[in-house]
Formats: sequence, C-alpha cells, structure tokens
Amino acid sequence: MRKSNESKVSATIAKSKAPDGSVRNLAWFGIIAAGAIVGILIWSMLQIQNDRNARDEIAEAVAASIASANDQLTRSVHYTTPLFQGDLIAEKPPTERWEFLDLPEDMRTTATTQMGETAKDLAEKIAGLEDLNRRCYHFAQRLQVAEQERLACSKSTRSAIGALHASLDVAVGEEALRQAIQLRDYRNLDGDDKEKAAVEFVKTFRPVYHLGAETDEVVELESLCDRLLVTTDRDLLTDLKDNYISGCLLRLEREITAGTPVGPLEEYRNLLSNVMNNLLGEGFRRHSTYQTIEPGHGGFFNACENWLLLQEELNQLEQLRYARIDEFVEARNQLFTNLAEFSNGSGTVASRAIRQAMYLILVFGVIFGLVFTGLARKISDTIVTQFTALEHQAVELEAASLELKSSSEHLSLLSLVAKHTDNAVAITNAEGIIEWVNEAFERMTGYTHEEVAGSHWFDRLERSGVDAEMAEEFHEAFASQRGIDCELSVANREGDLYWVALEMRPILHETGGARYIWIERDISGKIAAQRVAETLNSELRMAERYAGMAEVATGVLHNVGNVLNSVNVSANVLRDSIGSSELASLQKIAALLSEHQSDLSEFLSDTGRRDAVVQFVGRVSTQLATDQDEQLKEVDQLFESIEHIKAIVASQQSFARLGGGTESLNPTDLIENAILLHSASLTRHGVEVVKKFSAAPCIFASKHDVLQILVNLIKNAQQASNGDDHEAKSIEIDIHQEGPNVKISVKDYGCGIEESNLMKIFQHGFTTKDEGHGFGLHSCALAASNMGGKLEVESEGLGKGAKFTLTLPTTESIENAGREAPQEALV
Repeated sequence: MRKSNESKVSATIAKSKAPDGSVRNLAWFGIIAAGAIVGILIWSMLQIQNDRNARDEIAEAVAASIASANDQLTRSVHYTTPLFQGDLIAEKPPTERWEFLDLPEDMRTTATTQMGETAKDLAEKIAGLEDLNRRCYHFAQRLQVAEQERLACSKSTRSAIGALHASLDVAVGEEALRQAIQLRDYRNLDGDDKEKAAVEFVKTFRPVYHLGAETDEVVELESLCDRLLVTTDRDLLTDLKDNYISGCLLRLEREITAGTPVGPLEEYRNLLSNVMNNLLGEGFRRHSTYQTIEPGHGGFFNACENWLLLQEELNQLEQLRYARIDEFVEARNQLFTNLAEFSNGSGTVASRAIRQAMYLILVFGVIFGLVFTGLARKISDTIVTQFTALEHQAVELEAASLELKSSSEHLSLLSLVAKHTDNAVAITNAEGIIEWVNEAFERMTGYTHEEVAGSHWFDRLERSGVDAEMAEEFHEAFASQRGIDCELSVANREGDLYWVALEMRPILHETGGARYIWIERDISGKIAAQRVAETLNSELRMAERYAGMAEVATGVLHNVGNVLNSVNVSANVLRDSIGSSELASLQKIAALLSEHQSDLSEFLSDTGRRDAVVQFVGRVSTQLATDQDEQLKEVDQLFESIEHIKAIVASQQSFARLGGGTESLNPTDLIENAILLHSASLTRHGVEVVKKFSAAPCIFASKHDVLQILVNLIKNAQQASNGDDHEAKSIEIDIHQEGPNVKISVKDYGCGIEESNLMKIFQHGFTTKDEGHGFGLHSCALAASNMGGKLEVESEGLGKGAKFTLTLPTTESIENAGREAPQEALV
C-alpha cells in the first residue's frame, strides 16, 4: 500500500514537470499586465508631482508675505514703544500701504479660494496697526503741547505768587520803617505834641506779625503749586484744590481785603487776583454750599488736570495697541493654519489620481484575470498536489512564529519603558531584596545598580527617616501582597531629602511566588509650588485687609480735611474779632482816668465830661458783651468740629485694631460704623444712604470680618451707582431678623449683574472691573462662611441694580445650641 501511494505521488510530480505551453502563455500575459500597471502608476505619480510643485510655489509666496507682515508688526511696535515709555515720537509714520499676496495670476485663484478671506483679515489688521501709528503720532504732539502748557502755566503762576510775596515783604519793611520814624519823632517831642504823637501812633499802629501770617500763606500756596505739578491722581488734584488751595486763598483774601493793610490795598488785591486767575483760570467760581471751587478758563490747575486726562488716554491707547497686536497674531496664526491645509490639499489630488489609476488597473485586472484564470486552472491541480502536504506545516510554523514575535516585542517594549522612563523603577524579590534598578533610579538616588543590588528595600526607608506609622503600613502591604500609593520624602546618596510619589505593586507568578515593582516619581517641584501657593494666598488675604484699611484711611483724611476747613474759618473769625475789639478804647479811657487820678472828682465834676465818659464806657461794655457772645459761638463751633474729628479718627482706629475673635455684636452699630468709614466717598460721589433698620438682636461674629464685609459691599454699591444716569443716586441698607439669623442687605440701583455671572461672582479671581483682582467678594464669602453665615446676591440683569445679603446667626441661637461659635455654614 505504501509503495502504491509513493508511486502515485511520483507520477503526480512527474506530470507537473511535463512541458506545458499554458505556463509560457501565463508568463507572457503576466509581463504585459505588469507593464500596463507600471505605466498607469508612472502617469499618476507625474500628476501628483506637478500638483505638489504648484502648491509649494504658492505656499512659498504666502509664507514670504506672512514674513513681510511680521516685519510690519515689528516696525509698528518699535515705532510706538517710545510713546509708552515716556518719550516722544519725532518721526511721522510711513505713508505707504502694505499689500498681501503678490502671486502670479494663474496661482491667485487657487490661493484665494482657500486663504483669501483670512489674508484679507490679516491685511485689515495691518491697516489697523498703521492707523494706530498715526494716532500715536498725533497723540504725542498733543501730549507735548499739554506738557508745554502745564510748564508755562506753572511758570506764570509762580511769577504771580512771587510778585505778591515780594510786595508783602516790601510792605513789612516799610511798616517797620514808618513805626521806627514815629518812635524817633515821639522821643524828640514833649508836652501836648508828644501826647498827640502817642495817640496818632496808637491809632495807626498795626502789628507786623499780621503781614508775617500773610507771607506764610503765600509760602504755603507756593508749596501747594509744587504738589499740583507732581500729582498723578485726579481725585488728589481735586482734593488739593478744594481742601487746601481754597482755604489758603480764602485766608489770604480775608487778610488783605478785611484787614488794614500797610501798603496800597488796591495793589494787593490786584496781585492776589492775578495769582487766583493764573492758578484757577479766568472766571473761576466758589461754591459756598460744598466749599469747592469751579475752575475758570485756562490756569495752572486746568493745565494739570488736562495733562492727567491725557495720561489716562495714553493708558487706553496702550490697551488698544495690545488688542491690535493680539488680533494680528490671531489672524496670522489662522493664515498659517489655512496655509497648512492648502499644502496638505496635495493629498486630495494624489488620492484622486490614485483612484483613477486603480480604476484603470481594475479594468486591466479583470481582462487579464479572466485569461489568468483559464491558464491557472490548468496548472492548479499540479500545484495543489505539491503543496498540500506543506500547508499544514506552514500554518503551524506561522502560528508559532507570530506568538514568538509578539512575546519578544512585548518584552522589548517593557524593557524600553523601564530603562528610559524618568521615574525611578526597582524590582525586589518576595523578601524585599533589590534585584534590579533602572537608570532613572541611579540618577535620582545617586546609587548605582551594583551598590544597591542585594540590599533590602526597607533599609532605604529607614535611612530616609520615614516615621514608624508609615513604615508599618509598608510592612503590612508587603506581607499581604497588596499595592500601596503614597507621597513621602526620601534621602539620596548625599543625604538630601526630596519628595516622591511612590507606587508599589506585587507581581504574582502562577507558581505562587511573587516579586514587587517600586516606582518613584519626583514631586519636589509640586510640593514646593503648593507651599508657595499657600504663602501667596496668605499674603493675598493680608493685602486685601491692608487695601481695605487704606481705603478707609483715605475717607477719614477727606472727612478730617473738610472739618479742618471749618476749624480754620472759625479760628480766623476769632482772631479778627479779638484784633478789632473795643479793648483799645477801654484802655484809652482807663489811661485818661489814671492821668487824673489825683483830681478825679474835680475832673468828673464837669457834667458834660462825666456824661461823655459814662456813655463811652456803656457803649464799650455793650460792644464787648456782643463780641464775647460771637466769640463764644465760634468757640462752640470749634469744639463741635474737634469732636467730629475725634469721632472720625476713633472709628478708623477701632477698625484698624479689630481682632479675629468672635463676640456678641450690635448689628446696627456695625452698619453705622461702616457708613461712617465710607462717608467721604459717598458724599463726594453724591450717593445717598437710605436706612431701613428694624429691631434686630445681637449677632455672634468677628467684628473685623463683619465690618470688612459691610465696607466692601457699600463700596461696591457706591461704585455701581456711579454709572447710574439718574441725578439722585442712592443705596438702601436693610436689617431685620429672620428666624435664628439676622439678615443685612445692601441694595443699589446701578449697573447690575449679568445672569451668567451670578454663579461666578464669589469665585476666586473672578472680577468684572478693569483693575479688579477678584479677591474682595471671594474673601467676604469665605469670612461669612467661617462665621456660620452666608453671603448671597440677587440681580435682575444689567442696568437693574443688585442686592447683596449677609446672613449671620444671633447670639441667642448660638447660646441655645450650646457652643461658643458656629461650626458650619448655613445651607
């Protein structure tokens, strides 16, 4: 039987080796088919290459135009930079316009279809930068003119003040000389002439120190002009005008016009009027109600204010510059994206050419396939017979080869990961003995593989000073063959500690044994960043507290300045009243009676003389009584002003000294203190506070935190009301009890809040102000939560105002709960 099978196989093989014309025909058809396919492929490749060359040429032209746009941006930045660094722009901006895409006509259509809109947008952004250059140049000219005008007004004002100062100095000298001459003549006279000279001297005598006070006021006015020149804040500029310059000019005017000047009165008035016009402008007006001055036309003050307005416009121009640059960069990046898409479009052309080639190949394939099928069928039986026995063996070999290849690739990948990762990797046996470490472990710890191989892993933890609790947790995880994740500090070879995130995982074998893989990731930078963030957060909270105290102090200074104006006026009235009293007349009659002391009866025996003396004494007594009443009224006014100043300062000092402890507080007193601390800003901006207070019990909270929250809410309400178009601006403050809590609400009718911002208003860093830092309301909400309360906001939308409500627990509710302070926030 075996021999029969062998003979059949031999016969089959012999048959397959017999000459057959079909094999030769099959070879010829194969050569022809291969030639046709190669020709189709060459034609397709030529199409793809031509399209690629055309697209590359367009891409190079577009890239060159983008580079030109970048140069235009650089020139624009260099042109405008001196203006924002405090220098002037000397040269005019270039007039030539920048053009984009200088492409051949046959390529322009292709490029425009994909990049035209973006290129047009980029050209518009360049035009915007060129327009900004022209604006910067004209603004620089305006700024130079304003600076020259400010310096010229300063010079003319100082000249006018100097003329007044010099005139007063001359008057002092002349008065002193006149008095000296009178005294000399008095000493040379005797008898009735000497008595007449004495009376004349007393009548015309004016203390020189009066002129000294006027000179001091002129010196103070010169100092205020220096402060106007260096002031960089418009509110401070107005404050100097209304609270300092106004009082100084008022006192000078009173001294010169109401007193008895030594020199020519009209000359002093003209000099003072010249000073006022140079300082405050022609046609300035005083408002007695608000104790302010409305500047006239021209003048040093208007020049300083105009210069500050130009500085604000300069800041806006700088913001516009940054915005234009950002828009240019965005358009340029979009053009880069479109250019990349355009360049990648060659793939689409290539795909189309390949599809055409595949269609032709398919047609030729069908034709030649039919021929191949007929010829192949003739020789297939022979081939099947020869390879049937080999198929099974080939399948088995292929399966084994694939399995071996897969295992080899998997092991190779694992080896590469462990070797080249930046994380330190170590493998220990079941007893914890280190068997292998990677290069990252050597770099991170400083130990080589040879130094740590064979040592125990837990010895390294002990050298790093890991606490007993952590070490026990490692031992338990190791014994129970479970993984562990933790963060701890370990020591390197030099003993320096660094933080790592450690992962330990067991590798279990089918035989029951185990190995452990240890992976360490260096997180020292993360830990350091966390600590820096904690420090910065603490400093930010402290800065917020100092900012609140600074704002309160500014309001206190403004209030005290207004009261001091009244104090100065009362003091000047008292000085004028005392200086012009009838005491001198009383002294004269006393001297007359003293002179006739020896013959007083005979002197007064004359009825006419006696009646004249009695009438004179009665008139002087009546006038002195009237003067005394007026002086007492002014003294009372002085005491009231001083008490007002003491109340303002005491309120600010109590706010600055507040601690962080909780106590029982009267909410009404807290609101009154908060309003007092912010009264200056409210008055300055014309905002009325409407109080709607209901009877409410004491609250248990931190006085500092509650005051800080209330001052912040009142300030925000006042700022929101500044943009209100209504002439009458007001905010409402309401207080009432609701269950175990007291609710304090601050409502304004200002700009309002968008609905999308209501959920984000208390988030850290969120702000709708140009110069805000996003920490005020966030810290207020945290403070309310820490006191067992909450801070809420309501608004119907933009332009409809907003209402902030602070809810805090009452002292009674805390005592009933049996705890000193609230432990959790309200829901």
